[in-house]
Amino acid sequence: MAASDASGAADWIPLVLSSGAGAMVLALFQGWRDARQGARQGQRETVDDLIRWRDDLDKRRQSAEGDRDFWRDLCAQRGNQLRRAGIEPAVPDPIPPSERRRIAEGS
Repeated sequence: MAASDASGAADWIPLVLSSGAGAMVLALFQGWRDARQGARQGQRETVDDLIRWRDDLDKRRQSAEGDRDFWRDLCAQRGNQLRRAGIEPAVPDPIPPSERRRIAEGS
């Protein structure tokens, strides 16, 4: 039985070491490596896109907050001017949007 095992191995060694089999193994390895590198590049591009989007949204948020603060301060200044002139501003009780939604739903 040992002799048949040895001759079986001897038959496979030339096949494995042949240039055709070596080229096939090399091509498979290079294909696998290229696929991994392509996937990594795709991940890098996705992360870069996410970073750009986050930065753009952060700039927009800061701009919106600046506008909100400007109008809030302006309203407060106008209210103070009216009070100093002896006029009490007739402002109804404000209802925040979250409360309006709750009231509209009947909760």
